[in-house]
Amino acid sequence: MMIDEIREQIQKLLDERDAKYAESRKLLATAVSEARSMNDEETEQYKTVRAEADKLDARVQSELKPALADLEADEARDEERKQFAATVTPAAKTGAAAQVHVTSEPSPYDERSSHSFFMDAAMVSRGKASRDQRERYERHENEVRADNVTGDFSSLVVPQYLPEKFAPNLSAGRVTADIIANEPLSDEGMVFTLPRATQSTVVAAQSGENTQVASQSYDTEDLVFHLETYAGQVDLSLQSRERGRNIDSILYKDLASQYVVKVNADVINGPGHNVGKRHLGILQTSGRATVTCSVSTGVGIVRKVHEALSVVNTRRLEGADAVVMHPARWNYLLSSVDGSNRPLMGLSDSVPQNVWGQGDANKVNVVSPVGSIGGVPVYTDALVPNTLSLGTTGADEDVIMVLKRDDIILFEENRLPRRWEFEQTLGGTLAIKLVIAGFSSFTAGRYPQSIAVVQGIGLRTPVFG
Repeated sequence: MMIDEIREQIQKLLDERDAKYAESRKLLATAVSEARSMNDEETEQYKTVRAEADKLDARVQSELKPALADLEADEARDEERKQFAATVTPAAKTGAAAQVHVTSEPSPYDERSSHSFFMDAAMVSRGKASRDQRERYERHENEVRADNVTGDFSSLVVPQYLPEKFAPNLSAGRVTADIIANEPLSDEGMVFTLPRATQSTVVAAQSGENTQVASQSYDTEDLVFHLETYAGQVDLSLQSRERGRNIDSILYKDLASQYVVKVNADVINGPGHNVGKRHLGILQTSGRATVTCSVSTGVGIVRKVHEALSVVNTRRLEGADAVVMHPARWNYLLSSVDGSNRPLMGLSDSVPQNVWGQGDANKVNVVSPVGSIGGVPVYTDALVPNTLSLGTTGADEDVIMVLKRDDIILFEENRLPRRWEFEQTLGGTLAIKLVIAGFSSFTAGRYPQSIAVVQGIGLRTPVFG
């Protein structure tokens, strides 16, 4: 159950937070017991540990606890609805004696009545109805059911709305952003510099006694990336917030989902924004490897994935640990067969024989592997571009990314954005401005050797059958 999962996550983060605070107190206690101040190393470690603890606490307080409160409120409303339904649903009828027919007595809500159906229904739903209100409402319900012809009560049978079943806009989530390295964003700074080596020293066998020893300088360069601010706003009338049901919450959740989508989309293929080409995505990173795929068969594509795995392993000198592709591409591979019409991939609950990979077709928008190729986990992300023209003049190609995930880093203030309400800004129109914003910084340039992208005309829109 989602509520239980969030509670478990909160407890886990609180335990981690308390451990961090305990570690910082231990550092301080050591110095106090030795009647001295903390040295530079201890001071730096103390600040780091406290900052990590504060980050954990901030996530619990600003993200998880509000989310838990929303879910608990939803659960309470569902329970209230069930209890109400139980009070207004008549007992099961058996035979004609259980039916209700009104003859000469007027309906409690006809044109001669001074009673309001809407007021009585509202009071019943809130559990505040008087005995007369409840009796009128239940009698009306029985009359409508007994006659079983809604046309005869066109002015009394009120349309039913189901806000608890509200269907929000669909969102693709942030699979790729969640599987790479996630680090807390520093409290200060707009531009970040990460030093990286460009040339190693050299060691060689000495050619003879008293001969020159091999020598080569160790060179570095600065990898510079920038802070990015993602924000959105929407205006809400005072009447909608005060008279509607959870409309402000719906709008905030939609803004947050769009925030998540935009951050993830830029992690994958961010073109860079404003000065300094900020937030260049994985596909835009200079120095990554490219594997060209010109064959559209499942066998041909899987071979190219293996080639990309080999490229990363060879260039990075460590193994790739993720293959990321569009869900449509993964389903195409699962449906592919070899030259003897044998499945190319096996389902996760089967015992595969002579297959190249294994996985599920029904896992979409989840931050967990959907299968594997060559023993390397496969993730599907609906935000992997599928309208590219990297190998043809059309704009119908997708790509497959082979990655070593820990080398790609997303620094974030929080996974979800902060939110504000501004009532004065639009006070003249009785409207409220809802705003969300969040800070992040991203780089895939620490080790471009960790990235190999399979692309080309072989990855045009897959054709099933």
